Amino acid sequence: MDLEGNVALITGGAQGIGKVTALLLARKGADVAVSDINMEGASETAREIEELGRRALAVEGDVSNPADAESIIAKTVEQVGGIDILVNNAGITRDRLLLRMTEEDWDAVLNVNLKGTFNCTKAVLPAMMEQKSGNIIGITSIAAKRKAPPGEICHSITKAGIELPEDTRMCFQPLIAALIDVARRSMAALECTSVTATNISLGREVS
Repeated sequence: MDLEGNVALITGGAQGIGKVTALLLARKGADVAVSDINMEGASETAREIEELGRRALAVEGDVSNPADAESIIAKTVEQVGGIDILVNNAGITRDRLLLRMTEEDWDAVLNVNLKGTFNCTKAVLPAMMEQKSGNIIGITSIAAKRKAPPGEICHSITKAGIELPEDTRMCFQPLIAALIDVARRSMAALECTSVTATNISLGREVS
């Protein structure tokens, strides 16, 4: 896979899966922007990307905030030169039994994991429509495919919310499906070369 000439944006790229993904795409030839609320970590990821000989940008922002999501996209387009690949990776957990879960915990996880994906997907579509191509990737979890263990219900629900149906790779589940469908129709009208949406499920297999 040669990504030379492509620009990728990874949300939640300061550490963990996001950082590994950012470095992998850089090794494949992409220039990479990394967003996170942890600017120190994002800057370190960007530094490591630059050491690989690629252009890099660290952007501070909270994907659960629509204005921040729009700013992250705008800065990437302006400073790196577009967005060919968006990886919706940002996510948090607040694992605890339902009876002990607070409303604040519930809202925080849904706002980052699910609404954050919506915000960034919506914000990036105009840029992808203008360039007539793009790839949108959602990082989900094995938790979206199995019965949630005690204490993981909120995390599992948010990952199921962005899990793609088995019979398609061109739309997200109900919350985001309408948005992607409208985007596809609009891009078709503009004779876009391609726009794809897919998901990657991560986690251990459960017997």
